[in-house]
Amino acid sequence: QSSRIAGMPSPEDLRAWVERAETLARQAGALFVKARAGGSFDMMSKGGVDLVTEVDQAAEKLILEGIKASFPSHGFVGEETSGLGGEAKGPLQFDSDDTPVWIVDPLDGTTNFVTGQNDVVVSIACWINGSPQVASIFNPFLNECYTAIVGGGAFCNGKPIHVSTETDLSKVVVMNNIGPSRDAEFVSKSVRQLEKVLQAGVRGLRCGGSAAMNMCYVASNRLGVYFENGFGGPWDVAAGILIIQEAGGVVHTLSDGPIVLQAGKGEVVCGNASVCTAISKILNDP
Repeated sequence: QSSRIAGMPSPEDLRAWVERAETLARQAGALFVKARAGGSFDMMSKGGVDLVTEVDQAAEKLILEGIKASFPSHGFVGEETSGLGGEAKGPLQFDSDDTPVWIVDPLDGTTNFVTGQNDVVVSIACWINGSPQVASIFNPFLNECYTAIVGGGAFCNGKPIHVSTETDLSKVVVMNNIGPSRDAEFVSKSVRQLEKVLQAGVRGLRCGGSAAMNMCYVASNRLGVYFENGFGGPWDVAAGILIIQEAGGVVHTLSDGPIVLQAGKGEVVCGNASVCTAISKILNDP
């Protein structure tokens, strides 16, 4: 007799889900490589400096159709089709009947993509009742695929990864990203946060353009901590949350509280527990 919780997926289910996620992420990633090699793609503005390309939309369609074909009873939330970005607010609503929900960013790092930089990823996660179950993040330009199954550890191209154990901030490299908002108050607050972190004596500060890739860099101990106030939507972090957790790290809000997937823009700090608490304290000091 099975001892697993009624309604929750079996280990076999989870393996099938993460394998499907990786396959679809790699197929979507191939679209970006082909589009960049061709040197021509349509680009549109979501508002201000926030961009979307026809490749984002084609990749989301590919992933949605693949999920629906394999798991027709599952739910789906995608950046380009959900309407839950921008000014939307409130926690994501998950069905109480344990329906798996796939949360997808078909191209995280669009500005990086259109300017020829390589921090560009496909991010796919499956959540049940507000808890991540499987995750796959694929960077087609670095040929790196990060995967995780709840309770099963985190991996990059099949090799186990783990967050840094460093607690001395003078030895920690910090990653940040300032999103597309150019609101004067937001910009001033963002710059002040960077000043606080630098004045705390961290080893270095980097700014990337992909929340999901930033989380993978932390999970694989290339960076010590990543924080952001204003990432674009739940799809930016849905896969990264599980990958960080399974790599031995924590994912919190900037006030060091538990993170909840929200519609609209969000905030995050991730790394080992000690460094996350220290960075949160620095950011919240007057």
